[in-house]
Amino acid sequence: ALLRQRLEIATTPDAEDLYDEALVAAVKAFQGTGGLTADGLVGRGTRSALNGGTSEEPVRESAILAAMEQWRWMPDDLGAFHVAVNIPEFMVRVKNGEEIVHAERIIVGQTNNQTPVFSDEMETVVFHPFWGVPDSIKVNEILPAIARGGSGALARQGLKLQYNGRDVDAAQVDWANTDIRNYHVFQPPGGANVLGEVKFLFPNQHQTYMHDTPTKDLFNSQVRTFSHGCMRVRNPLKLAEAVLRQDKGWSKDKIDETLQSGPENNQVPLDRKVPVHITYMTAVAAEDGSVKTFADVYGHEKRITLALAGRFAEIDRGRDHLAPVQLKRPEVFAQPGYGGGGPINNLFQAIFGF
Repeated sequence: ALLRQRLEIATTPDAEDLYDEALVAAVKAFQGTGGLTADGLVGRGTRSALNGGTSEEPVRESAILAAMEQWRWMPDDLGAFHVAVNIPEFMVRVKNGEEIVHAERIIVGQTNNQTPVFSDEMETVVFHPFWGVPDSIKVNEILPAIARGGSGALARQGLKLQYNGRDVDAAQVDWANTDIRNYHVFQPPGGANVLGEVKFLFPNQHQTYMHDTPTKDLFNSQVRTFSHGCMRVRNPLKLAEAVLRQDKGWSKDKIDETLQSGPENNQVPLDRKVPVHITYMTAVAAEDGSVKTFADVYGHEKRITLALAGRFAEIDRGRDHLAPVQLKRPEVFAQPGYGGGGPINNLFQAIFGF
């Protein structure tokens, strides 16, 4: 009965305690979105994920050690006012000093389209944004959709096509002999826009950002690995309010007015860039000294644990782990003992494969 409630599976009183085919299918779907083995069996890992990803067992030593190691990689100064995301927790927080001024659920990348771990600076808040389809989605999803359903596949998804700034009729393009990456595929603002009403830009080599989404129901899932890598925010206007109040003194009314009367793709540059830290901590210390642990959805904790133990040959490396790490303080890594095969470089190379 509790499982049905957690997965929102309708039932009748006489079937409430029955583990029927519909419930098995719902469990498998839940397991599949969270990177778990989709076998329909509610074991320790699935039970932990259903409980919000927190461990029911004593805190994993490996999680603590992996978190401590990652803290060594973080900037010394996170910024008095900054935005912090914790991927395994599926949460974003805005901190001003020691105070958390905003906290909200997020959706992160699928296990095969992982949200990267890095630090950067937020520069712009965009209201009523356009969505420019990235090349990976053009090639892997849009082009196959055109092959299956013809040029109308773009219109059915609310997408438009341009070449050198001019509108193009997709039906007039010979897609069998054309590289779709040379075309600008985009979705105008509107109720169905995948970026929703607002997005937050912190330009980076990963082309990753935070944004709204029209699919609000996905935030009810405990394991929220649904995106192509960007982070979807459940209440983006609250996030915008927290950032713009700090930066410009904007009130909620000012944001509502901007949203209602502003133009499309209304870019609001920040006066002061806000540090953004995308982290992957499967162990987090609470203020009372207790430690919460979260499921290792991307396997980074396992990779770090193996690297710290010197078991480099056992580390799984996938497509998402091969991009070079963008160093914010390269001068530190150039010092004796760091560069040219130093311990930190060796560790990054062993874990992430660059």
